[in-house]
Amino acid sequence: MRVAAGAIAKKWLKERYGVAIRGYLAALGTNEIPFKSWDEVDRNPFFMANAGLVEKMEAFMDELRESGDSVGARVNVVAEGVPVGWGEPVYGRLDADIAAAMMSINAVKGVEIGAGFAAIGQKGSEHGDEMTPQGFVSNNNGGVLGGISTGQDVTVSIALKPTSSIRLPRRTIDKSGARDDGRDHRPARSLRRDPRHADRRGDARLRADGSRAAPSRAMRRRQRRPLKLEKPRKSIRVWRQHLRKREEHEQQRASCYKTRSSTRCARSTSRFRSTW
Repeated sequence: MRVAAGAIAKKWLKERYGVAIRGYLAALGTNEIPFKSWDEVDRNPFFMANAGLVEKMEAFMDELRESGDSVGARVNVVAEGVPVGWGEPVYGRLDADIAAAMMSINAVKGVEIGAGFAAIGQKGSEHGDEMTPQGFVSNNNGGVLGGISTGQDVTVSIALKPTSSIRLPRRTIDKSGARDDGRDHRPARSLRRDPRHADRRGDARLRADGSRAAPSRAMRRRQRRPLKLEKPRKSIRVWRQHLRKREEHEQQRASCYKTRSSTRCARSTSRFRSTW
């Protein structure tokens, strides 16, 4: 749902305000990937801005997969054409809203805006974005100052943790508190961002002997249970039929109170409501 809503918001921002939002893989484990061109991002399976490193990354992932371990990654996102003045100085800060949205993504453990943690090693004379009549000289603040957009590109970096469900034995416990070594293998989360697999996390856990964990009794009951909608949507034709029946019922009810007792009329009303 969030992916679909994000795609609509991205298109709307582009058409309404001219804001273009793009991203690329900037680091995979200890391998830094220098930026080369936006044109190369969609031309490789890693979504890198440097297609010349594809063979190196493939060899790295194959070696990682054979070892049964995993690594993290860094993804950079750039919003170009952001107007001046978006955000507020205290409670509705633009950078705070962006950080909250990024941290809501699964496996994200760090967010940087602009220089981020690199600002620790910078001096004030280096980090401060100087201004000239032509605009800002640098963009260490990531396009946001005082919680408000400056008109520069808004640059954000997110850190994705290495998945802990790997093939190597790891110490853990089951729900009863007993020791249980579960194993599964996903080399990198940055290459596996498919929300369709979110409901299979529990089923993907493997025991120490390599066999898949048996589903619980409640899980087996849910698998056998047919899909049941609580309130199925009715078509327009059925809804119109209901309106006609309701009008007929109101007419019958009006005549009922003229010829019969109020108790018998109330019973007929309850029968009509129960059928709907």
